[in-house]
Amino acid sequence: IAVNSVQTFTNANGITLDLAGHKINTGSEYLKVEGGNLTVDDSSTEKNGEINASGLYTIYNTSSGTLTVNAGKLKNSAKKCIFSNGGNCVTTINGGTVTATDSAAIAIYAGKCSITGGTVESANPKYASEGSSSTSYIGTVSARGQDASVTITGGIVKNTAGTAIYALGSSKGRANIKIEGGEITSKYTTIYPY
Repeated sequence: IAVNSVQTFTNANGITLDLAGHKINTGSEYLKVEGGNLTVDDSSTEKNGEINASGLYTIYNTSSGTLTVNAGKLKNSAKKCIFSNGGNCVTTINGGTVTATDSAAIAIYAGKCSITGGTVESANPKYASEGSSSTSYIGTVSARGQDASVTITGGIVKNTAGTAIYALGSSKGRANIKIEGGEITSKYTTIYPY
């Protein structure tokens, strides 16, 4: 299935995208949750359904949107896989995999993120002392400013080339990171407060 333009879920309650083992390719486009409620699931036995992107995001959660990932594989080969930027946005990862090749798998600039299961992974160094000339600070999970929070109670967060979690500051303060369980691994720093 190919997506040729941004697909927006607006003020929708209870929309479930059941991948059912199928693959959705968004190319440079993405899915957008704007004030709605989107659940990504996969009812197939193999749980091998995918949403693949090569643009800015795979899923953009904004304007008080609620995104829940229960199963399936979300991938982005160029930028962020899940990007949340709205004060009341909620992103929950209960299962499946969220993968970014060259950026944060999950970036929270405003809103809350909860990881209770599944795997969130990247292979992105993006830090000068980790072998990259880049001056950006990007981990597998990046949270920026006091309006962003991440709670991890289960699942796996890993970065095979750099830092697992960045808690980035802004002029208003630093993001809140709370770890109560799960497994976090990285090649360099596990949690980097910057």
